[in-house]
Amino acid sequence: MIIPTSGVALAALFLIIPIYVMWAFRINLTRQFTNTVVTMLLKLGIVAAALYAVTASGSWWASIAFALLLMLYSAAIATLKARIKFGIYFLPILAGMLSAVTLTSLCLIFINLQATGGEALKCLVPLAGLLTGGIVRVQAKAMSVYCMGLRHHNRLYYYLLGNGATHSEALHYLMKRALEQSLIPGMSQMAVTLVSAAPVVVWVNMLCGESIFTAVALQLLLFLATLSASVLAVLVSITVARHYSLDEYGRIKKA
Repeated sequence: MIIPTSGVALAALFLIIPIYVMWAFRINLTRQFTNTVVTMLLKLGIVAAALYAVTASGSWWASIAFALLLMLYSAAIATLKARIKFGIYFLPILAGMLSAVTLTSLCLIFINLQATGGEALKCLVPLAGLLTGGIVRVQAKAMSVYCMGLRHHNRLYYYLLGNGATHSEALHYLMKRALEQSLIPGMSQMAVTLVSAAPVVVWVNMLCGESIFTAVALQLLLFLATLSASVLAVLVSITVARHYSLDEYGRIKKA
């Protein structure tokens, strides 16, 4: 589906309704609304320019570099959202992000989508963007729960160690709680699809002329891929984080 220039200009008319409502009811959000719209346009412009440059180059290296930048940025956002020490937990979160997005993207591209050559190149960046966007919130919540557990349940950890448990066994409860947090958002989103959350991928693909079966299959595939990537990212992150959260004597560091 091709959107003409007039269609893009027409989008500006959709701003009239919220602006009129704010003016009619004297809602003092005009400046905030304007700043939000301008910020959104600037960000979209920057991303669009970067994506155009990457796709126009037709280079695998450019696509991989852009995907890596997405993952670096997403890992930083997840660390900040979790409100944990950036210098300690950024690398574990990045390791989880890299492994989950890379493995899931490769599976989607070469196995499920059966893309090769130029088609695979076109799929890499969109898939990396979709997966990192779905992982960020989940990873931030799970790592926050894990670090809070280290702070507030450290007595349980030392109690288990004192009763003969290994470090892995003593940390099992905290890892379990973090992994639960990686499963709940995906399950909740799938449960409310078509009720309170629209299957956006289905509608977009139908607008682009794809068959209903293809649109629904792609929606299901992306749902499950994001859920799987989220769990894998959290599992890798908390596994790597063990080396940063415990000292050489197995004692919990201050998170």
